[in-house]
Amino acid sequence: MKTPTLISERITLRKQTLPEALYSRKWSRNRRVNRFLKSDWGNLSDAEETKFWRDGARSKTQMRFSIVANENGEAIGGCDLKFFPNDERAQVGIMIGEEKYLGKGLGTEVIKILRDYVFRTWKINRLELTVHINNPRAIKCYEKCGFKIEGTHFDLHKKNGKYISAHSMAILKKDWRKLPKIKFRMFE
Repeated sequence: MKTPTLISERITLRKQTLPEALYSRKWSRNRRVNRFLKSDWGNLSDAEETKFWRDGARSKTQMRFSIVANENGEAIGGCDLKFFPNDERAQVGIMIGEEKYLGKGLGTEVIKILRDYVFRTWKINRLELTVHINNPRAIKCYEKCGFKIEGTHFDLHKKNGKYISAHSMAILKKDWRKLPKIKFRMFE
C-alpha cells in the first residue's frame, strides 16, 4: 500500500524509513514506554528488524508511519494501520516513544487523524485495536476518539514470563459519522 503523509497542527505522520525503524527500538528498551507494548521487539537484531520492516514496507494491506513533532521535525513515535478488505475492517496501533511527548495529547491527535483518514478513504466499517487493561491513559485516549470497549482477552500476550490481558476496542463507521473531525492535510 502507498503510505500517504498526513499533517495536522502539531504532528506529521509519514512513511517510516528503515533508519527510523532501527532507531525506534531504543524506545522499546525504556520501561516507561515498553510496559504497554505487547512484545519486546527492542531485542531484535538489526537483521531481524530490517526483515520485519521490509516485509511491512512491501505489504499490500499495511502502512507504517513515523510520528514526527512539527515543532522540531523529531521522530517521536510510530503507528501502523492494517487493512482487512474482506471484512471491511482495519486495525490501528500506536507508540509515543519519546518520553517528553507523553501526556501532551499527541496520541489522541494521531488516533483521530488515522481514524478520520481510514473512514474517509478506505472501504471499511470498523476500526479496531487492543490495549492492555492496565493502561488507563491509552484507554482514555481511545475513548476520547470514539472507541468503545467490546470485551476483554484474558492472558492474551506473554511478556517477560507474565501473561497480559487486553481489551478489544473499536469504532464503527456509523458512530464515527457523529463525531467532530480533526483537521489535517494529506499528500500522496
